[in-house]
Amino acid sequence: MKQGLNIRRLHKILEDQNFHQWINLKKETLKNMQDKEDKKPLNKIIRETKGNKKFKVFVKDGDSVKTVRFGDASMSIKRDDPVRRKAFFDRMKPILAKVKGNKKLSPVYWSLRSWKLGTKI
Repeated sequence: MKQGLNIRRLHKILEDQNFHQWINLKKETLKNMQDKEDKKPLNKIIRETKGNKKFKVFVKDGDSVKTVRFGDASMSIKRDDPVRRKAFFDRMKPILAKVKGNKKLSPVYWSLRSWKLGTKI
């Protein structure tokens, strides 16, 4: 008897117009959320607004988009000084050489890129 009641209730819900509008609204919301994820600027260094890192980059890894955060928020970048830039590259290049797999997923890769002259940050 209870099962029959549940089936009747289910039929009533499925016939209800508001239920269909609610389902369509949920589908649209889900689609909008997916669109926002797709609009992330890939491979572009941008400022981090929260946390203790200075910059972040969205990197595509297969089907997913990953966030790589790097840089100390309390330090300044002095890339215009050639002596400091050379010292930084000398310190970081061996670390980048040890990275296995996709180097773009490494914070070292992006910090080296941010120190190159002409890179817009």
